[in-house]
Amino acid sequence: MILYSHPLYEWLAPWLKIFERRQPYRENKHNETITDNIPQTILFGLGRYGTGIAQALRERGYRVLSVDYNPELVRARDPTELSVLYGDAEDPEFIASLPLVSTQWIVSTARDHHVSLVLIHTLKNLGYTGRIAVTAHHLDEVAGLEQAGANLVLVPFSDAAREAADRLIEHTT
Repeated sequence: MILYSHPLYEWLAPWLKIFERRQPYRENKHNETITDNIPQTILFGLGRYGTGIAQALRERGYRVLSVDYNPELVRARDPTELSVLYGDAEDPEFIASLPLVSTQWIVSTARDHHVSLVLIHTLKNLGYTGRIAVTAHHLDEVAGLEQAGANLVLVPFSDAAREAADRLIEHTT
């Protein structure tokens, strides 16, 4: 059957059509929400950290396109937000479908180091010339991500600690 899988499929294809999806990629259903405004930033990850970054950028007037692979987070988005898409940062075809040409920043808040590396390599292979920011949850990951091509590596706990210390000092003086 392995050797003859192609002819077997051609023979069975008419009967298999009843099992095919009308919409083969579930991403397409959610991706219809793209606005005509080209985003300045595409942000992967709608967890607490990613949502906070997206809100802060929007408050400062930036157009942000948010992406997450969790359909529940995509469905639960605030209707007043700009575009939110369902998609996977590890899917090169999905990345290629994004408006990369005029986007200034690609930001990933993914917890998995591997996801960040795959995203960086995919963007480089697609010829993306903008800036890339990724998240590292351990300080020993920073050098590898920078070497892979990240322009900025965010370290949430370290960055938050520095900002908290700055605020404490600011209120002391």
